[in-house]
Amino acid sequence: MVKTVFVRQMMLVLVPVIAASCKGPVPPGTPAKPASVTPAKLVRIEFEGGICEVMAHKSGTPRAVFLVNKMTPHLVEIFLPLNPDVTPAAQKKEIEDVTGLTAQPISTKGFRLSNVKGWMFRIVDPTGSGSPMQPALTPSLDFDFLVPHLSRVAGVTEADLDPGIDKDPDASGKFVDFVELDGGVLSAVPYCKRGVFDPDTEKRSIRAFAQTVVLTGSTAATAVLQMRKTSRDTWQSLHFGSVDLVRITFRNQPASSDGMPHFDMHKNILNSGSTLTWPDIPPGQIVEFCPQSDTVPGCSDTQWP
Repeated sequence: MVKTVFVRQMMLVLVPVIAASCKGPVPPGTPAKPASVTPAKLVRIEFEGGICEVMAHKSGTPRAVFLVNKMTPHLVEIFLPLNPDVTPAAQKKEIEDVTGLTAQPISTKGFRLSNVKGWMFRIVDPTGSGSPMQPALTPSLDFDFLVPHLSRVAGVTEADLDPGIDKDPDASGKFVDFVELDGGVLSAVPYCKRGVFDPDTEKRSIRAFAQTVVLTGSTAATAVLQMRKTSRDTWQSLHFGSVDLVRITFRNQPASSDGMPHFDMHKNILNSGSTLTWPDIPPGQIVEFCPQSDTVPGCSDTQWP
C-alpha cells in the first residue's frame, strides 16, 4: 500500500515537469491565463413552437414574439421549476395570485400554466435594482445557422414588420405574448428532420432547422421571472428560491395539427400592407431522420433580421 501511494505521488510531480519541458520555457513577463469564472447562478429559457426572435428592431427592445394562426388555434404553455424554499402550496398560490391562471402541478418537478395570453415576460437579477442577466444578448453560431432569418428566406425588411411587435401583447390578436431578450446567449437545438424552402432564396437546398431555441445567461442571485399585462403596469415577480439553476420553458403549440400550414404562421410578423411572396416547406421535400415524429420542420422558431 505504501509503495502504491509513493508511485502516485511521483506521477503527480513528474507530469507538470514533463509538460513544461515539452512546451519550452515561459518567457519572462508573460501574464498568467485567467481562471475560468463559474457564474453564481444560471438561467436557461427554452422556446418551442411558433415564436420569432426579433433581434434588432430599431424602435424596440429585442423580444421573442409568440405568434398565433388563424386556421389552427395555438396555446402558449409555460413550465416553471419548483421553489425549494417554500411549500408547493405556497408557490402555487404565488403563481396563481400573479397570473390569475391555474398552476397545474407536474409531479415533483414544478408547475404548468396553460393558455397563457396577453403577457410580457422578462428575466431579472434581483440583486440591486434588478438588472438583466449576463452577458449582453448574443446569438451563437448554431442559433444563426439553424433558425431561419426572415430577411433572407422571405426578404422581410424593417418596413414589412407589423408595428405591433413593439406594443403590448394582445390576447385576442396575433401577438399574444412577448419575452424581452435583453441579455444572455441564444443557441438552438437541431430538429431531427430537414427540409427545403420553396422558393429557396438562400439556395441552401435541404437545410437544417431548430427544434428548440435556448436563452442562457447568468445572474448574481437566483433569477426572477417578471410579468405584466401592459407597459403601464408594474412588473410582478415569480420566485424560485435559492437554486443555482432556473430553467423555464415557453411552448407555443397548435391545439391540433389538422390543416396547419407548415410555415405560414410566421407570416403574421408582417404588417397588413406587405406584399411579400411567402415561402413554404412542402412535405415532399422532407428528409426523414426521425420517422416517429409527425411534425414538419420550420414550424418552430424564426428570427429577424
